[in-house]
Amino acid sequence: MIGYVLWSDVAVGKAIIWCEDQGDLAYYSRHRDASQTAVCKGDWVQFDLTEKGNMRLAANAVILEEVGYPDLSEMLVEAAPLPKAAST
Repeated sequence: MIGYVLWSDVAVGKAIIWCEDQGDLAYYSRHRDASQTAVCKGDWVQFDLTEKGNMRLAANAVILEEVGYPDLSEMLVEAAPLPKAAST
């Protein structure tokens, strides 16, 4: 699977990845396998995807392009329509 890192915390080795199949986001933890790569927000990565319960887990990440689109997550938020307020 290929995806884009929307969020990461390099210090703790965790990331959230938007997957090419447009399914649920994948959770990445470098500490599940000490040999895994630290990924940063904006990286394009290739990884193995498994599902555990209702979570999608990314493992064995390989960086394809470092910080290809660092502002993509912010652009997605700005482009998303605001939800309509519920009427009471």
